[in-house]
Amino acid sequence: MEAMLETVGAAMAGVDLGGGGFIMAESFTDLPSGVAANDGEAFSWHLQIDGRDVNVRPGAPPARPDLHFILAYPVGVELARMVYGDDPAVHVARDRIVGAALLDGRIRIEGAAAAMPEPVRTRMSTVHDHMAVRTL
Repeated sequence: MEAMLETVGAAMAGVDLGGGGFIMAESFTDLPSGVAANDGEAFSWHLQIDGRDVNVRPGAPPARPDLHFILAYPVGVELARMVYGDDPAVHVARDRIVGAALLDGRIRIEGAAAAMPEPVRTRMSTVHDHMAVRTL
């Protein structure tokens, strides 16, 4: 968790949403016995940006997020260990996993990806592969 918070924080350094704000959260459910929930129900983290003020913290966000990814822990781990890079086969495999998990409820998305401001979207695109290498 600490590495994720540091990585997202570093990716968001210097972002400026002007007078706007954005909250994103990621929560993992169906935790194995060795993984402790940090908000009583799930293992989660959130990113909250208010103008230039960026906070990345463990746990549920203080307000309803604009975008919230809720993943069953096993599928989250499977995806976290995939280094996407520029390999089309890996992207196809990821899309299959995500599609099946969306259909059977192992992944839920609350909010819309369109809610993510462009500066955040661009910076977050670098986070996954950086973390995946650390997760292997």
